[in-house]
This record gives sequence, C-alpha cells and structure tokens, in this order.
Amino acid sequence: MEYSEFRESVKNSVSMLFEGDEVIIRKVLKNNGVVKDSLSIISERSNVSPTVYLDSYYEAYKREEMDIQEIASEIYDMYQENLRFMNFNVDLFKNFETVKEKVVYKLINAKTNEELLKDVPHVDVIDLAMVFYCLMDDEIIGGATALIHNVHMEMWNVTVDDLFNVARKNTPNLLKCELKSMDDVIREIVIEHTPDMVRESSDSYILDAVNKDTEELVEKMVADIRRRNPIEMYVLTNEIKLNGAACMMYEDVLDAFSRKMGNNIYIIPSSIHEVLLVPEFEGICEEELTNMVREVNKCEVDDVDVLSDHVYYYDHMRKSILLSKAAG
Repeated sequence: MEYSEFRESVKNSVSMLFEGDEVIIRKVLKNNGVVKDSLSIISERSNVSPTVYLDSYYEAYKREEMDIQEIASEIYDMYQENLRFMNFNVDLFKNFETVKEKVVYKLINAKTNEELLKDVPHVDVIDLAMVFYCLMDDEIIGGATALIHNVHMEMWNVTVDDLFNVARKNTPNLLKCELKSMDDVIREIVIEHTPDMVRESSDSYILDAVNKDTEELVEKMVADIRRRNPIEMYVLTNEIKLNGAACMMYEDVLDAFSRKMGNNIYIIPSSIHEVLLVPEFEGICEEELTNMVREVNKCEVDDVDVLSDHVYYYDHMRKSILLSKAAG
C-alpha cells in the first residue's frame, strides 16, 4: 500500500490495542528541514508521550519483513515495557537553575535549518549554527535530550548569551572529545566484528590463540584501505558519538592538534556526529576534499545527519576556522 494508507492503517491498528488512550500522528521538523511522521500515544498513565517514527517501519513493510499487525504489536510491546519509566517531573524543566548544568550545544547547518532557527536560540558559527539542548539524564527517562526553543528561553528569562556561557563550559566537560587516527578507528571496527579472534589491551591488540593470523589480517586490511585512500585522517567526535561535530568548537582542541601536526588543518564535516581532520600537506586539493564530502553526503549520510557540503580550514596562526583556505 502507499505510505499515506500505511500510516493510517498503523494508527488504526495501534488505536485498537490502546483502548482508552489517544493515538495521534503529527509531523516533526527534524534537522536539515527533514519532516517525519511520528506516532504518539497520549495516556493518563504517563505525563510523557513516547514518539515512534514511522519511516523505518514503512521500509520494513515494503521489504515484507513486517505486516501492519506485527508493527502495531511491536509498538504496543515497547510502550508496555517502558511504561514504568514514562513519568518525568516536568517541573524540573521550568526552572533554569535546575537545568543549566546540563545545557550543551551542537552544530547544525544554518541554511538548511532556516525554518527551525526561527524557533530556537542560536549562535552563528561560520556558515553553521550553534543550537542548545539539555541532557535529560533523569533516572526515570534515561539519557534523553531536549532541544531548547525560544519559549524555554522566555520561560527561564535568560538570553542567548546566558545559554552560550553555560553551554561553553558544560559541553566539553559532559561530552568529552575523542580524537583518533583513522587507522585506529578501522582497527577497532575490525576487532568489534571479530571479538573471538582479537582482544584489546591498554596499548596494543593481543592475538588470541583462536586465530594466529588475525593480527596480520587486521594490519593488512588497514594497509589496503590506506593504499586506496592515502590521505592521513583523524576522527574527532565525543565519547558518546552523538552530535560530536561540536568538538571542533572546544577550546584549544584544533590548536593543540595543529601544533602537534605542525601544520594547518582541513576539517571534513563527516556528519553532525563527527568531523575528520586532515593536516595540510603539499599537493592536497581542497576541491577534491569538497567533492568527496558532497559525494559521501549524497550517497552514505542520512539527510538528517548532514552537517555541510564543503570542507573548512583551521588557520593555526589566526586560531580561526575559515570557510576555506582562500578565505584567509
């Protein structure tokens, strides 16, 4: 069936399971102007309304992996399993003093989020926007996040500067940055997918007796990938790998890295969750890097996770992030 019919069928089937509760479908504006249909259950049993996005279920339906009743049953089961966690003290969010230590920032694209930025406080950064959100690590609802809107700022009687000042301090402390070479990241991915063959020690990868060729295989894979892409890259994100591109704004992170490398740095916006750092070297082509970013964004990155379609340039003499080397 077409998506519109699928959406109504899911809603009707879920409503039959949630007798006495209200099931609604609403459109949610996500990052980069992406609009998604979400299904919510409004119940007197909880003051938190869970949101279920329907796009992934529709893909499963089209692949004939799930039918309508299976989808409705899964949504119902998830709700019941988490019902005891769905009561949150909303009064905590009404007072800035109770949330200010959890206010952090992330980076999004300014142009593709023009509509969203009308409704949220933000700071312009290059051609990006720094927006603010709360880490709601409540013992009931767990590690949820809540984007801060203009209405919150008015309710708290605070300014954008107030949000920026607390977020500038909180974000590096609560979401510590992580910087690794691409080679190390590849090694970790290989090891993660071969847990019975290799184990990791504090400073090296130790070979288990199960397969004595594993270490050699890992290094061969790293070498093969490096031959196909000889550019030396480093991955910058935060420890939880969520909204980690913001780490490029942490004080001294880029400066310390550029001094260690002895050169200026190209910043490749892999997604809103991470950036790749490439030390400048003779012969590097900014246009080629930009073309690579655009191709990856088009083919591999979810629309909602795209940060930018071009690379940035960190000038260590100016201690500034520029739109391009030419901009300097």
